[in-house]
Amino acid sequence: MLLEVRDIAALELYEAVGEGRIDRVESLLAAGVEPNARFDNLESVFTGVAEDWASEDKSSRPPLFNLDQTEQPALRRATGESEGSCSYLDKPKATRLMNALLQHGADPYALYRQPILKYRYVRLYPGQTRDEEVDDEATDLDRMSFARRGIMEKALGLERKHRDLEQGVYDPSRDEFIGDFEGSLDDVIEYLDLPVNYGVRSVVHALLEGGMFVQPIFDFLGDTLDVERRDPQGRTLFLAACRSRVGPDAATSGVYGGLSTINYDTGIHENPYPQAENLWREFEAKNSKACTGPTFLSFFISRGADLLAVDNYGKNALHLLFTYTDCAWIGLPPPIDTTLAHLIKTCPSLINQPDKAGSYPLHLAIWRMNSIMIPARDSPASIYHFETAVDSLLAANADTAVRDGRGNTLLHYLAGSRLGERDRMGDGQRRFLRRFLKDGVDPRARNAAGMTALEIFCTVSYDEFGDEGFYDRYFAIAQDVIGQFEKAGYNIQETNAKGQTLLHLVAGITSSEGISWSAWPWFQLLRSKGLDPMAKDGEGKTPIDIAEENESINVWLLEERESIVA
Repeated sequence: MLLEVRDIAALELYEAVGEGRIDRVESLLAAGVEPNARFDNLESVFTGVAEDWASEDKSSRPPLFNLDQTEQPALRRATGESEGSCSYLDKPKATRLMNALLQHGADPYALYRQPILKYRYVRLYPGQTRDEEVDDEATDLDRMSFARRGIMEKALGLERKHRDLEQGVYDPSRDEFIGDFEGSLDDVIEYLDLPVNYGVRSVVHALLEGGMFVQPIFDFLGDTLDVERRDPQGRTLFLAACRSRVGPDAATSGVYGGLSTINYDTGIHENPYPQAENLWREFEAKNSKACTGPTFLSFFISRGADLLAVDNYGKNALHLLFTYTDCAWIGLPPPIDTTLAHLIKTCPSLINQPDKAGSYPLHLAIWRMNSIMIPARDSPASIYHFETAVDSLLAANADTAVRDGRGNTLLHYLAGSRLGERDRMGDGQRRFLRRFLKDGVDPRARNAAGMTALEIFCTVSYDEFGDEGFYDRYFAIAQDVIGQFEKAGYNIQETNAKGQTLLHLVAGITSSEGISWSAWPWFQLLRSKGLDPMAKDGEGKTPIDIAEENESINVWLLEERESIVA
């Protein structure tokens, strides 16, 4: 639907809020501009929104939003932040802006539309491949937002021109700006007709989930804050905080931007975590300080929040702690140790409670270890101990026999994660492999797609730079992993429904980096265990045929093909 600006005063308020012009905002509000008014021609926030967009049917693939600021209410814009923002937040200014809007009736629970990504960066379950169309879709949606923004800019420019003419202060040179913007708009105007799936968000829930500045809303509402208010996806405020970018261990005054604005010489601007031993202490700048006040966890407990609540998809607080990401970006998971320990102690029924897709918290805790694995100089080394959450759940008697709705065992989740990594994180996951096999998890179990955990392991690429010794290290890793499966009763000569052996799968490993450094050592290991490189699958292809077509492996294969075939 083509955007039309119907309420120029509402658009001016939206623009002034976004630019942080507090005097202009207060002037517009004093003049009677409604802070909840829409400036566009959208009849309802539910226009273009499918009735079942957040239904139980979406449990296995919950909606993932792409940010579009042109659809946001003024109060949502007042934080001056975007999800995952790396910009410094001027809290006093943001507080003044938000208070002005709230005092004039801005609704903190207001709903607004946002585009839903059909494709996504995040792999949600073992064996799932990355959607190829995700880059194009995100780019197209951003262009659509830019086109909408262009129409808004044009409307504001024409309004300024009209007022200048009325006041006799018109400057013709300002028309050049409007003309320039119209020219750039021609390149993207077609994207306004882009077929888009929309969902609906709540302002306060979105601020919580994005790790953005929500303290002024809490302060303004005081005892009237409805902690059990649910957004359209059925999430209470506590559930929204559990999937926050900063996590429920953060202070209610903390924001993700405090961490992301790190200076490598001086440290982070503000530490959102008040705990004395929190991981980010080592990155505090000399003139910075940690946020004080209650954490989100303690705040919601003090307000009597229902810690046992579940959302539309049956996800409880533990599920959401391990699925923190909300938008089309992912990053370093937040610290959750305090909240996790409290929930395990006080709400033990959550531990072995599946969501409506059949996923258990333990599945997702393992999958969380698939997050950023390579230590960086702008994050604490100790934050990479993601395995501690798995240990905590296991110590609290989490059931290791559980399978998700796709038939994946805990072994499938390990195999699809970082089981073959060369670093400490890989060592930690191989520790769990031994534990789960000892507990009796069936290594031969196939999921709904017909894959065993070891078959998934043989399709995951490891792309770390092939420094000296990489071959021997990867060879030893595969020897350990495959050996553990064999010891537990797995027949490595077994074929899948396509007639492929493990050797076929390894031969087909591809890498976005060009070369999979693990594929060749694993190929050689499986050959040494008796797998035939000339065995044909259901399509008549041998592992050699597949490897020759695979640029991620054939750089070595071409050198040794004759000896392999001989």
